[in-house]
Amino acid sequence: MLAKITSLHIYPIKSCRGISVPSIEVTERGPRWDRNWVIVNDEGDFLSQRQFPVLSRVEVQLDTDILKFGNAESSYVSVDVNARGSKKSFKVWGNECWGEEISPDASAWFSNFLKSKCYFLSSANLFSRKSSQKRTHSSSLVYADGYPFLLVSQASLDLLNNKLEEKKLQVKMSRFRPNIVVTGLEQHEEDNLDEFKIGEVKFKAVKNCPRCVIVNVNQEDSTHQNEVLKTLASYRKGEQGIEFGQNLVHLNQGIINIGDNLITSEL
Repeated sequence: MLAKITSLHIYPIKSCRGISVPSIEVTERGPRWDRNWVIVNDEGDFLSQRQFPVLSRVEVQLDTDILKFGNAESSYVSVDVNARGSKKSFKVWGNECWGEEISPDASAWFSNFLKSKCYFLSSANLFSRKSSQKRTHSSSLVYADGYPFLLVSQASLDLLNNKLEEKKLQVKMSRFRPNIVVTGLEQHEEDNLDEFKIGEVKFKAVKNCPRCVIVNVNQEDSTHQNEVLKTLASYRKGEQGIEFGQNLVHLNQGIINIGDNLITSEL
């Protein structure tokens, strides 16, 4: 069976709701606009759904030069994607990062929403850091945890849902926050990918993605179902922990589209 891209996703604000897109522009820094903004606290730590599951309810829209976020229960804030501001330093898993506070209104909105003082920071389309060099040559990313892309096979999610069925639970792909979803691969066949091409872009599979408690968070209402990670642990424990999906680095720049084939020498 031919492996084909069935959906593409970016997550402009780290740990907030993603956006489904028809295509992704792969830049030197990874998917354009992906994890380009981040929320940090006074101590210089980034905030995520690990501490604040409610971030899953923050809707995000991106239209040309305007980023809009909020939710129907509260209000919406718009910011200029090209805005500049005062620089602040923080860390992502021990990696030194910086961002610019481009909108006090945006910082105030998140502080009110999370009931905790925080700052809304932008990469200013300038900041980048290198992915882990332990497993591959260096590749650039912005505020993603460790690598610029995550790929998941639909068959892998289908297998999990088959196992969850007896517990009267089904989950959507959004819990796993992939950039690239493919059909045509067998369940967890993404574990075995090496170098491949999608559209104009060559990718290299780096390592299976270790999963955390965020997969227990329903991305629509921020409720928890602990059975998700518990069930994954029953059959997907590996070197990295509980694994689901494949981390990727990009080897060049270009465009990938829904409907593109995933091409390897083995397929």
